[in-house]
Amino acid sequence: MLIYKMLNNDKFRFLWMAHPDWHFLIAAPFSFLIFLVDCLFSGKESTYRIMKRLKLNQKHAMFRLSYLNHYYSNRAIYNYGWLLYSNVEKIKKAINQFEVVGLKHLEHALNCDKGVIIFSAHVGCFFNVLFCEQIVKLVNGRKVALLSPENKEKRKMQIKNQIRRTFTDLNFDLIDITNKREGINIIRTLKKKGIIGCTLDYAYPYTRNKEIEFFGRKVEFPIGLVEISRKIEVVYLPCFSYIKKGRTTLEFMEMFHSIKSEDAERDIDTTSAKINTILENKIMEIPEQWSFWLRLFTAKPT
Repeated sequence: MLIYKMLNNDKFRFLWMAHPDWHFLIAAPFSFLIFLVDCLFSGKESTYRIMKRLKLNQKHAMFRLSYLNHYYSNRAIYNYGWLLYSNVEKIKKAINQFEVVGLKHLEHALNCDKGVIIFSAHVGCFFNVLFCEQIVKLVNGRKVALLSPENKEKRKMQIKNQIRRTFTDLNFDLIDITNKREGINIIRTLKKKGIIGCTLDYAYPYTRNKEIEFFGRKVEFPIGLVEISRKIEVVYLPCFSYIKKGRTTLEFMEMFHSIKSEDAERDIDTTSAKINTILENKIMEIPEQWSFWLRLFTAKPT
């Protein structure tokens, strides 16, 4: 996506200065243009046709659902850019307006005296979780490491520096999943009862993957983290950032423990299936806010 690539270029820094309260004014017309191009020129690969094929909603609502999908995807990118480049004090003021749901689930997970894997899907901007003051206070000094896909080094440094500037007491790190040696960093973080943040609805070519069922399709699922956590024993905590009634909402769901039996393959399959079921259910509550419907286009039906 062109606008996503623009995050790497300082020439476009001005694009991300608008406060989140104004992002809807930027996203609405821009998303409508993308929606028109998508419907007119993308053929079978358009978001509209994919959603229609998957029977996500009533027929007459498909165009609206497709447009909103572009709209919320763009809003997530604008939010990401704003967090990366905006003034720290402005960020702190804005995040106090976030609505946090299910904070007791985070407290419960942190009280288990184990490493915690906070996982999500590409719904909204996952960085909202790290920039939320209520959550940082509960973390109380534990290491928080975010798994990062292939990004330019400049962007990675921008992420690290901005989060550390915003919360000086947060023990934050960014783990590059393109580097196989970083697996040691993941293990060390979890063994020391730290927190790993990640999205598990997309598998990259350079990660350890396994084909499983997702929305009635066979898709690649990243099992590397599941394999590691099985050996260490951790708790999984689903968390989603999305927009509800115009307000950024962070929702923590009920945690569950990793499984370890004599059958490693079955443990991995069971945990992966549970994660995917949670992702599916939440995505279907807010299908317009999940960014990866196009991923299912080439996936084989089960």
